[in-house]
Amino acid sequence: MTAVAELVAVVDRLLDPEHGCVWNREQTHATLARYAVEETYELVDAIDGGDDDELREELGDVLYQVVLHAGIAARQGRFDLDDVADSVREKMQRRHPHVFGDEEAHTVEDVIRVWRAAKAAEKSSRTSAYTGVPRAMPPLERAVKLLERLEERGDLHAAMASVTDGAVLEVVDPVPGAPRRSRCRRGSRCRRRPRCPDRSRSARCSRCRRRSRCRRRSRCRRRSGGLQRGRCCAPRRRRGPR
Repeated sequence: MTAVAELVAVVDRLLDPEHGCVWNREQTHATLARYAVEETYELVDAIDGGDDDELREELGDVLYQVVLHAGIAARQGRFDLDDVADSVREKMQRRHPHVFGDEEAHTVEDVIRVWRAAKAAEKSSRTSAYTGVPRAMPPLERAVKLLERLEERGDLHAAMASVTDGAVLEVVDPVPGAPRRSRCRRGSRCRRRPRCPDRSRSARCSRCRRRSRCRRRSRCRRRSGGLQRGRCCAPRRRRGPR
């Protein structure tokens, strides 16, 4: 009897209506969902930690969740652990035709191409990029997944253009050693972008042409030729008698 078979026997005993655990018998797939997510995050932490003992323990916790869900379904006559294992076995064989079939893939790019082609054939009924993307995923991870789906379908450029008025911005890596451009402090309120002098570290005074940083910036209303008057030439307020 293998260790996996013994684990299945333990779960069956926990789910036994007469001699099992009260807590386990009351669980459903919905009530156990949060534990599956929690155990998965703990597994990721163990992978990042690089500790084999901790990794083995967390893998066991994830395996227990799989066996428990399969045991609950088996009690209801729907499927069991063998059905789960058989389903994923068939999927891996279909997704790797270069290993179990006649396809050839000699590079990682070839493997990804073959995988995507096999997956597309299986999911040919999907009509939207949103189909199959888990709604329970965190927002940022779900957004990345949706972008990957659009890229696979060749619709990423069109989708980006639809939200940028037809102008798709290319991502450019920063040049090492190049000076960084400061952010305009006036932001969306600035009406002279991108020629606003606030977008530079320093602006020439429109009167004396001296390069000095205007300390008044967005409060300065005395501009000439698109350049603000610096503090050097700003009129000083007269103070009353002390």
